[in-house]
Amino acid sequence: MINEIIEKINDLPPLPETITKIEIFRKKETQEVEELISILETDPFIVSTLLKVSNSAMFGFRSKVETLGRLINLLGMKFAIFIAINETIQNMLTTDLKPYGISHDDYVKSTPKS
Repeated sequence: MINEIIEKINDLPPLPETITKIEIFRKKETQEVEELISILETDPFIVSTLLKVSNSAMFGFRSKVETLGRLINLLGMKFAIFIAINETIQNMLTTDLKPYGISHDDYVKSTPKS
């Protein structure tokens, strides 16, 4: 069954290029905020998602977060990366996986751990 799931997953669309770049950045030994910002700025969905999350009631900042630089300063690079990757993948997985014959849980269980 796992092999069938993997075959069907291979037919799913690839991750956006931005996510691939973020993942490469995440694995670097030295990370510069400016480089992360330049990667994030190429994807309007990620920028809007990050700003929406940072301005949510969950954080309760006194003033509105309007730039990626301020967002990363307040929330940190690791959290910004997590939100960017997580929300992009969640958005991709809102796609109906039934044509692939798998569930969201099947997909998550079969992805390799790094």
